[in-house]
Amino acid sequence: MIQQKEVSMSHESPKCYLVRTIPELIEKSIVGIGWSDYNFSEMETSQQVIDAIKGDYGIGRRANQIRRFFAITDGDIIVAPLAYSIAIGRAKGGIFFDPEYIKFDRANQRRVVFKLNENNKIVTLPRGEFSEAFQRRIRVQGMTVNDLSEFEPEIMIALSKVESGKDYSWKSQFEEKEQKSAEAFKDQLLSHIQTGNTNLQTGGIGLEHLVRELLILDGYDANIMSKRAMPGKADADIKAS
Repeated sequence: MIQQKEVSMSHESPKCYLVRTIPELIEKSIVGIGWSDYNFSEMETSQQVIDAIKGDYGIGRRANQIRRFFAITDGDIIVAPLAYSIAIGRAKGGIFFDPEYIKFDRANQRRVVFKLNENNKIVTLPRGEFSEAFQRRIRVQGMTVNDLSEFEPEIMIALSKVESGKDYSWKSQFEEKEQKSAEAFKDQLLSHIQTGNTNLQTGGIGLEHLVRELLILDGYDANIMSKRAMPGKADADIKAS
């Protein structure tokens, strides 16, 4: 029988945590951690759990992992690593204990609202789509529950894309920003040209040189043509191919 203790309280700014668990639990929208000899849901505080473990086995720095697991509240962002991907969702509800997972040492658990796809499967994101620093952090095997606050902007962007049903990739974020920067530059350049606020040569030749350079950047072979290059009254400033 699952024993549950609702200990979570919502707060304004969600925190980001890594919780390393097993795929079977992730598929059930649950994350579970070890120390299954102790029922966390029966304890009032993380310190009671830590003191109990310390008295029996000793715990050292791993005590911080228990503190973090207790500190998770409704709405906090949970990143659960898988073999080549991650699941990302929001914590919901308090700590509970499921004795069926004592054999996996994952009996102390929390529920997480993960986004589901049209086949009712949890949406996962490839690890390679995230920054190198983020990938290094989630590869640290000794850390069951870790603070990911320094990666909050990246995580929140990914979660927003997942929850909205859009594709996410770390690379695409740079491409999107790059495109916006390019569009802003073009708008500013056009404004300067229209108002004459440039260092271009007068008489039109400066604009021709600018257009030629832009065409070359786009992969064209471009040359400014002679005024006599076209027969009769025909006229062309630049030849691009």
